[in-house]
Amino acid sequence: MSIAMDQTRQVMGVWGKLLLAQFKEVVNGKLNFGLPANLSGCDINLDFGFKGCDTAMASYMSDA
Repeated sequence: MSIAMDQTRQVMGVWGKLLLAQFKEVVNGKLNFGLPANLSGCDINLDFGFKGCDTAMASYMSDA
């Protein structure tokens, strides 16, 4: 049982790293093929868009 749970933990960590890397590519204005930076809906100086989600995902991955 402990081996199965340890492997599950490792898989969840790898899955989280992959998800974080993909999200960072979508949010990055230089890599997302013309989408606005941080996926903001209007002026990027007033609307932070998904920057909070990006910060939260990085925080969750540091805990994982």
